[in-house]
Amino acid sequence: MKKTALFLTLLFCSVLTQVHAQRIFRHNADDQPGTLGHGLLHEQQTERPAAGNGGQRAVDIAFTNCPTNITVNAEAGTCAATVTYPEPTTDAPCEPLAGPELNLPTPYNTNNGQRGIMFDVMAANTITIERFDANLYSGTTADYEIYYKAGTFVGFENDGSAWTKIGPTVTITSLGNNVPTPIPIDVDIAIPAGQRYAFYITNTFGGGTSYTDGAAVGNFLAGDANLSVYEGVGKSYPFGLTFTVRKFNGTIYYREGGCAPTFTQTMGLGSGASFPVGTTTETYVADDGMGNTATCSFSVTVQDNQAPTAMCQNATVQLNAGGSASVTAAQVNNSSSDNCGVASLSVSPNTFSCANVGPNAVTLTVTDVNGNSASCSATVTVQDNTAPTASCQNVTVQLNAGGSASITAAQVNNGSSDACGIGGLSVSPSSFSCANVGANPVTLTVTDVNGNSSTCGASVTVEDKLPPSVTCVSAYTVELDASGSFVIYDANYVFQNIFSSLSDNCQVNYGVVFLSKTNYSCDDLGENLVLFAVNDVAGNQASCVTTINVTDPLTTCNQPPVADCKNITVDADANCQGTAAGADFNDESYDPDEDMLTFSVSPAGPYPIGTTNVTVTVSDGEKYDQCTATITVQDNAAPTASCQNVTVQLNAGGSASVTAAQVNNNSSDNCGVASLSVSPNTFSCANVGANAVTLTVTDVNGNSATCSASVTVQDNVAPTASCQNVTVQLNAGGSASVTVLR
Repeated sequence: MKKTALFLTLLFCSVLTQVHAQRIFRHNADDQPGTLGHGLLHEQQTERPAAGNGGQRAVDIAFTNCPTNITVNAEAGTCAATVTYPEPTTDAPCEPLAGPELNLPTPYNTNNGQRGIMFDVMAANTITIERFDANLYSGTTADYEIYYKAGTFVGFENDGSAWTKIGPTVTITSLGNNVPTPIPIDVDIAIPAGQRYAFYITNTFGGGTSYTDGAAVGNFLAGDANLSVYEGVGKSYPFGLTFTVRKFNGTIYYREGGCAPTFTQTMGLGSGASFPVGTTTETYVADDGMGNTATCSFSVTVQDNQAPTAMCQNATVQLNAGGSASVTAAQVNNSSSDNCGVASLSVSPNTFSCANVGPNAVTLTVTDVNGNSASCSATVTVQDNTAPTASCQNVTVQLNAGGSASITAAQVNNGSSDACGIGGLSVSPSSFSCANVGANPVTLTVTDVNGNSSTCGASVTVEDKLPPSVTCVSAYTVELDASGSFVIYDANYVFQNIFSSLSDNCQVNYGVVFLSKTNYSCDDLGENLVLFAVNDVAGNQASCVTTINVTDPLTTCNQPPVADCKNITVDADANCQGTAAGADFNDESYDPDEDMLTFSVSPAGPYPIGTTNVTVTVSDGEKYDQCTATITVQDNAAPTASCQNVTVQLNAGGSASVTAAQVNNNSSDNCGVASLSVSPNTFSCANVGANAVTLTVTDVNGNSATCSASVTVQDNVAPTASCQNVTVQLNAGGSASVTVLR
């Protein structure tokens, strides 16, 4: 009997082991990740044994829901984040549960409905939930799914990654309103004593789950010694809109006991803890109490994406003597802060030059220990309070024609400088007059581009180097007295009679004049160029020149002129005569008194070809002298030759000729034509046609000229014909010929 029982037990275990192996195979082949939320929905398939037989312990244990790596941002104002993640769960298969299947119904009294219902249960003792009945929309056939998670659903209503799908999607036909309709999905979820689990029963499309309005999420709904059910929420599919508060209408089927592995966290902080910035490794170990363990590890990474709080303040800096200034980030920083700590500060721009005098926008960049940065703006006011370096030099200026002079600041400036540049120069006094001739102190004021100024002193020497402006009369006549003299001895005489205008930019010295000649005598009769000079009070001198015309009204100095003649030769004019004026015969006539001379000649002309004797009279207006000379008139002008073409006929002897008269076409000469000739003038039969000939015209004085013409020779005489008789013999061919003899 014992052997039989042992055999049956081994056989039963063998069969169940094969069934469990098939379940594991289907699970590995059919479970597919869901598409809800951002995680994985694990489909758990379990072959349920027949009622009363229970399940079988697997040879190992594995996590069915190990959270994926989590990345979150640090909470505002802190360098950490509170992270909550779903509890890891395992697929630890169970041994057969010997106890009866129990059930816990909730009231079937629907007054509302939606695709699904989400609610919590809590186990007082370890139990295994095997299946559900639900209150489904009456008269519908639709697809349904069941999800679960360890821990409450609160906070995970819309997070599909926190839930695990149980088994396949099944098609169900409702048995009626407020009538329990079984959901043919093997749940087989073990809940350890004292643990809360959440379930989500939902229709996918075409039906719905009926429920009843509740009072508050988490309120007790129904329970027994092993299990309690709490009010939950209605949900649209999948993990969609939430409708609160709702009561589950259904029945939960379970057995006492089950596989409830223990979970131990060996590394990390745990769900709901405050995680620091960085990566924390969370490790859980599940132990099924049968010597099988599984490990679940994932990371929680807290990122610090919070930029620092950049706080700026304005700053003021002074340019140094070199025209530069700088500012540090600390000067601009106004207690900038960061949730994890400030690593560095920088400001840009941080150097300034003269070009930046005034307000300048700068940016302070605050970088925290995790590389996040923020910036703020401030104004750095750059000030230039350094006065320029004033440097002067002495200047000499000249009074102008108006008796004034001025200087510019640039003339007095001797390289004044400023780091930022000179904005302006001014000098005082800058205007001078005749009263300032000599040295005068002045002050140069140097102002830089930013309004700072400094001064230095210099001496301006004013000089008057412009001479007076003087103009003499163009000419002035004086008369020699009976002694033959005239003297200019008084300065006033000159001012009154010689100077037609006189001025100076400052003052003329009327006490002194200077003359190049003061005494005049018979030797000075006529025009004399005399220089007159005058000074101003500064010693500058000006002069002018006038003509002093010395006259001898008493004829005390006059002497007769001396006549000196020369013979002249002239060409005949168009009338074959010559002409000449009296001055043409002058050779070196002169007047001892240098009086102006006039000339006259007798006879006055015109004069014929050849030589004529004349008498020349030289006069100074009062006295005269004479001399004799000759005038020779020459004809050196060639005739004007003018030709015309001619035509001639050969005579019977074959010759022809032309005369100069035939070719001449009114040739002329101022004194008369003496002869005409043409060459060639004879022609023969060899000249029939056009022949060039030359006409030569010679005047009475032997001058000649030529022109060309064409003589056309024509032969208009017929020839004389003369014949003779001829006898010829026929040749053998019966023919004969004659020739013409010339």
